[in-house]
Amino acid sequence: MLFETKQHGGHYSFMEAWLYEHIAQPSVQRWNELLMEGPLAELPQGARVLDVGCGGGQLPVMLARARPDLLITGIDISPVQVKRALKRTAKMRERVTILEGDGMRLPFDADCFDAVISVLVLKHFAEPDLAVAQMQRVATPGALLLMAEVERGRPLDVARNFVRGMRLPWWMKPFALPMFYTFVTGQGPTKGEAEDWWLALEGLTATKVERLPELPALLLTAKRD
Repeated sequence: MLFETKQHGGHYSFMEAWLYEHIAQPSVQRWNELLMEGPLAELPQGARVLDVGCGGGQLPVMLARARPDLLITGIDISPVQVKRALKRTAKMRERVTILEGDGMRLPFDADCFDAVISVLVLKHFAEPDLAVAQMQRVATPGALLLMAEVERGRPLDVARNFVRGMRLPWWMKPFALPMFYTFVTGQGPTKGEAEDWWLALEGLTATKVERLPELPALLLTAKRD
């Protein structure tokens, strides 16, 4: 096993979904911006993009606004998050499709996406290998596979950079950093664990594991063989 993942099949509770949407999202926005400036900036013209675990649809919206040529599909296992994503993408339905579904059982034919991405979802998969196998199955040969996840064990100051951007009510501020460091980054892999796992997976080329600057974040990228 890559690391100790949540064993609830990826389901967000109502409280987790609320915290992500209303508290953590400003910090995650910076995370998404770095992805947009990096590997996602190189998506080919007219690419079909799948976002596995799209949450409330923030990244599909960013992609659609930045790249009107893309066709984007987002899928999430949480009905609460899917409802938010549908509302957020209501004016983009010609280019953005949102579906409810399980990332470990993707309801798509083989070879139908030119890029498959998954941000802050890896730690929720009960079987990470199965999730990546599904991403590979639906990706076309040569397609970008991208996963981004929190990194366990980074210095506390790096976690503080992320927490500082959260939209925190006053009563949460004293507890936010230790809770994030323990219960969020504590669920992610170390860089060494991620490298041992990602670089050993079959059917991938150009595999890389990098740190996002100034964030407790790992970026895992590859091309489907």
